[in-house]
Amino acid sequence: EGNANLVIAIKEENVIIRLPKSENSSDIENLNLEVKLQNMMLYTERILKPAFGDKFLVPHSLLSISSHQLQCLREGIRGVRPAKRLHKDVYLPRGLMMPDLTSAITHFPGADLSGGCISVELKPKAGIILPSNCPHPELCNFCLKQHYKYSAEHERSPYCPLDLFSGDMSRVKKAIAALMHSPQNNLRIFGDGKLLHDESTTRTQHCDNFLNLWTTIHQPDCKDSWRTDGQSGLVSLLATALTAPYLPNSLHNADVDSRTSNVEKKKLRPSCSRISKNSTSSCDKSLTEIESKKRNCSEKYEKLESDSVLGRILDVQSINSHSDHDIKGVLQDLMNEGLSEAEINNLIFHHCYQTSPHKEKLDRLRDYMLHTTAQDLSIFIAFAKEKARENRSADTTGLPTKTRENMSDRNCENGDLSRIEMNGEVYLFSIKIVDLDPKPLSSIQKKIDKKQKWLEAYNNQTKNDS
Repeated sequence: EGNANLVIAIKEENVIIRLPKSENSSDIENLNLEVKLQNMMLYTERILKPAFGDKFLVPHSLLSISSHQLQCLREGIRGVRPAKRLHKDVYLPRGLMMPDLTSAITHFPGADLSGGCISVELKPKAGIILPSNCPHPELCNFCLKQHYKYSAEHERSPYCPLDLFSGDMSRVKKAIAALMHSPQNNLRIFGDGKLLHDESTTRTQHCDNFLNLWTTIHQPDCKDSWRTDGQSGLVSLLATALTAPYLPNSLHNADVDSRTSNVEKKKLRPSCSRISKNSTSSCDKSLTEIESKKRNCSEKYEKLESDSVLGRILDVQSINSHSDHDIKGVLQDLMNEGLSEAEINNLIFHHCYQTSPHKEKLDRLRDYMLHTTAQDLSIFIAFAKEKARENRSADTTGLPTKTRENMSDRNCENGDLSRIEMNGEVYLFSIKIVDLDPKPLSSIQKKIDKKQKWLEAYNNQTKNDS
């Protein structure tokens, strides 16, 4: 459950439904949500597909349920909803339906697999600094917000998005290990469709047991099997999948870095990659070697592969060069010229303003929409061991009809799937991008105000530490 949507898995059908939330059940609220769902469908077809490409997007459709079904659903899940989310509820019996991305069948239909399926949901956030949009001169917005969360909840993540998007493999692994240390709502690991941990850490017994068993490697010529630490193995698989070209029938190699094992034991300081002028680059340092408590976000990059998922996301994030204040001014200009926010959205989502006198301004708003969507999306990456060739026996009888229809454009033969080799075993992997909602233009001022609160929290904490 997020702030805007409630997501429910229907395991028997291998699908999920995503229902929009609101603060009340008024007709106006429901109408706004109905328009939001329609706009989401248009936004995906007209704006997102050209930007991200089909291979990363997930097929989805509009869903209607009865009022009785909605009431039963609300009552059935009320007891398991987080207390911090209860100020909103589901009132509109409409939503989106899409494949369950925690399921092996969704990602690898018809493939011969050995063992369980690991799927990871990762929210990378902004991988590039736009100075005019960052109130602090040295911190990215994610790291600045951590100071605000630290002051409010006494917890701060050591993760920095600029490490993940850096293109430097040691920094990418460091970023993933930091997310595992303190996942908050930015990382979730599923084993065979079940969440393995909470928001505080991935070092739960359930998660460790599943990952360690999953990465066990059986050697036919030896008495005992050997394995790498499950968490360090997953770090290496994720780092490779995120940065490698995502192409059919491709094979990539993942090296397990012993420095990223035993993530719980690492004293992860809330420190980004730049540490001091006289120090060697932190890209060469393990997570325990970072000395500085001061957090500075490094913009040093190595070019990401254009066909990698991180490369594609960074390209879309970089499409906008205007600040929040600039875009607020553009929106206000258009409204002063007689357009309502609904009319502006309609022109952008239908992509029907090419001959409009407002084309330049609407282009800026469209690019800003894409930019903000790409900063708040989620990546789903699934891994499953490929069955040894001599043991393969293709079986597709268990595939639900709905899944076969929804995933008809998928490559169903093992030979067309992407692979990673690690420690002598081959893992199939699949990548999808979700949570691609357009952000309302009317919320720009709210975003500006939030960043100011983050900066004030940082300044107050700095004063207290001095």
